[in-house]
Amino acid sequence: GEGVSGRAALEDSVVLVGAGGCWGGRDQSYPVAPFGPAVAVPLRLDRRVIGALYVGDDDRQLAYDHGDARLLSMFADQATLVIQRTRLLDQAQRDAAQRAVLLREVNHRVKNNLAAIIGLLYTQERTVPTEHREVYQEILAKLAARVQALATAHQLISQAAWGPIPFYELAGQVMGSVLGAPDAPNAVAWHIRPSDVMLASEAAQHLTMVLCELATNVARHAADGQRQVSCETASWLEGPKLVITFRDSGAGYPAEVLAGAGGVGLDLVRNLVRGSLRGTIRLFNDDGAVAWIELDDILGQED
Repeated sequence: GEGVSGRAALEDSVVLVGAGGCWGGRDQSYPVAPFGPAVAVPLRLDRRVIGALYVGDDDRQLAYDHGDARLLSMFADQATLVIQRTRLLDQAQRDAAQRAVLLREVNHRVKNNLAAIIGLLYTQERTVPTEHREVYQEILAKLAARVQALATAHQLISQAAWGPIPFYELAGQVMGSVLGAPDAPNAVAWHIRPSDVMLASEAAQHLTMVLCELATNVARHAADGQRQVSCETASWLEGPKLVITFRDSGAGYPAEVLAGAGGVGLDLVRNLVRGSLRGTIRLFNDDGAVAWIELDDILGQED
């Protein structure tokens, strides 16, 4: 309430003051200092006074009038908009910074939890009777590969701040995790054709499990270490369709698999493609086993 600006804000009205030091509403911090004409108008935001806009000139002799006050009020309206937008921007930046901290914490905890799950699986192995250990180790390897695949997908997705990620990079990470380096001795050789296909985070997680199961199936049956695996994508121009072709040079799928049967892994692949990804899948043989997957609107699946 002190001074020209304080009075304008307190009373929500225009304050006009002439030259001289006799105005009774002056700021008491300057009891004897002379001052020239001044004018102040309130700053209003959503019908609430948030401050005042002041103009004063100690060298001016002519007092400000109501015409000057109206002109100053026009500037006050613009200043209020700037203040409002600045406050909204500041709040948005604070919110974004807080979300980034929370997201990093969530990502860190998810990563640690997935690692802990894998550790628990291997720890449990010590309690398995010797006669059952071989079966347990096979089950353990499958479970660990699936959890590791989820951890791989989560790492890429979190690095992309849960935005779209490249299929080429995701597939390479999963294949490397399951099959090892493509040029390692006695390893299954694999190749992923480069592409610019991007995946939404939800679709990427489901496709991670699909690729993991297909690659695990190859690794399990590649006893001679000489099988070749390739994975490629193609985007169709007629709408947002994506085709993924996963093939290997082995003996092909058994007849019961082609008839719709199969183990847990292939059942999981079929359910993920048809259910979660809302796509179609065909398993057939063509100089080896081929999985042909067609998906619609892969970037829009963020359910």
